[in-house]
Amino acid sequence: MSERNAEASTDTQPSGEDDPPVESTPDLPKLVSLLKWRAEPFGPEKSFYLVGTAHVSKKSCQDVEKVIRTIKPQIVVLELCSERKQLLYDNFKAASTKEMYEAWRAGRTTLLAVVYSYMMSCVADALEVAPGEEFRVALREAQQIGAKIMLGDRLVSITLARTWAALSAWQKIRFVFELLITGISVPSQEIEKLLSSMEEADVLTDAIKEMGATYPSLLETLLRERNLYMVHQLRQCAPWADRVVAVVGAGHLPGMRECWNAEIDVAELNSNPAERRGPPWGRIVLLTSACSAVFLAAWYVRARRR
Repeated sequence: MSERNAEASTDTQPSGEDDPPVESTPDLPKLVSLLKWRAEPFGPEKSFYLVGTAHVSKKSCQDVEKVIRTIKPQIVVLELCSERKQLLYDNFKAASTKEMYEAWRAGRTTLLAVVYSYMMSCVADALEVAPGEEFRVALREAQQIGAKIMLGDRLVSITLARTWAALSAWQKIRFVFELLITGISVPSQEIEKLLSSMEEADVLTDAIKEMGATYPSLLETLLRERNLYMVHQLRQCAPWADRVVAVVGAGHLPGMRECWNAEIDVAELNSNPAERRGPPWGRIVLLTSACSAVFLAAWYVRARRR
């Protein structure tokens, strides 16, 4: 499968139902949704198995392994983009704060991608699971059966740009301030204790939802738009495969089921808002994020303490 499929502006036709046909999967893990899709209006239905993971859970890795071995899909879709595909490498190591800053200044990567990887590494240290391990398990299992790998998430640089553009000037100032406060006010021991007790939760998505209570636009760009994008990418597999397995965060499952039959304008989802002249708010918030690499997890801890 080529990544240029993402450039299409419309999807193939759904199976004709208002609600996505979801079938039970009694022999598969609990966090698995089976959805159906037709590449053509009267063509055969194709099966899509969405595996919800916690991103930093040993059990999630076992679930991914079991589903791929049981279903034997022709295509495995991962909640990654080309800017985060380094997580697939076995020798992946999270960058230090200094390395993140230098890479960003040199233009070698987007800071959000590095911050995300570093944050998940900090979380994973508490749970003794390497960040992105479920994706590496999926890659190894796909290689064993000759299945193709497809990166199904939107470019993180586009997600970052759209997220930043969606915030008002006041929200940007407040966001920077609260990142700083959150990053220094929650003891690391408390973060580890909470994360260890919620191994089966999608920590990242839960943290985004918590922030969405204060910044509603974050839910649109970080969750809903990405749900739509990943659904579009899955549909592109229908002409090429009868069985597809997708490995995504558990927090994405409800939204992806909800929009399974929606009309999707992927060109709009891929549009990158033009940078406005003025103070360099983007660099300010990104540098702040680097200094508060665990801000999402910390935010979630603060919310749970109230």
